[in-house]
Amino acid sequence: MQFKVPQNITMEDKVLGPLSMLQFLLLAGGLGISFAFYRIFSFSEFLANIIGGLLAGLTVIIVLGKFNDQPMYRFFRHIAYFIARPRARIWHKGGGEVPLISAMQPKQVSQKVAGKSVSKD
Repeated sequence: MQFKVPQNITMEDKVLGPLSMLQFLLLAGGLGISFAFYRIFSFSEFLANIIGGLLAGLTVIIVLGKFNDQPMYRFFRHIAYFIARPRARIWHKGGGEVPLISAMQPKQVSQKVAGKSVSKD
């Protein structure tokens, strides 16, 4: 017997034309913020056009652009995770499951050897 194998299961559903729901919400939010800046800087038409245009252009690039077959909003999210998460890996000779020790909070381990205090530092 042959079965149908699902194709493109990682592809997001298209809600409005070629846009997924997340892309539509990001586009609506970004263009709304751009319009708000345009209205805030209405005293200077040149400044309003520059800031509004840059924000609208950046929004369109983030929502519709792709890098390495990934949407730009997902690519920027991965960059933020890379910057925010610790990257220090510490090897322990004993093996087994050892949690990641953050560089921000060093753990003080001391042992008593013949009345002397020895630390790993």
